[in-house]
Amino acid sequence: MRLGKQAVEIVQRGRIKELDGGTLTTGDDSQQKATMVNTYYKVTLDGEELVDIDLINMIWKVGGEDLMEEHRKAIGL
Repeated sequence: MRLGKQAVEIVQRGRIKELDGGTLTTGDDSQQKATMVNTYYKVTLDGEELVDIDLINMIWKVGGEDLMEEHRKAIGL
């Protein structure tokens, strides 16, 4: 059985909570370590939006249904 190809796109955004700059030496490779908090997450499969979560704007969509729409209306957003 052969499965077809599907286009998957995952978009994540966040804010840096902690940043460790490591040690910087001229001419050497350096590594940094960052801890982030996700504020946005979206999954699209073959052009169809499956999940869209935006914490800052209070958006939570699953399968095209906005689960936070009534809540935003209730608080005047």
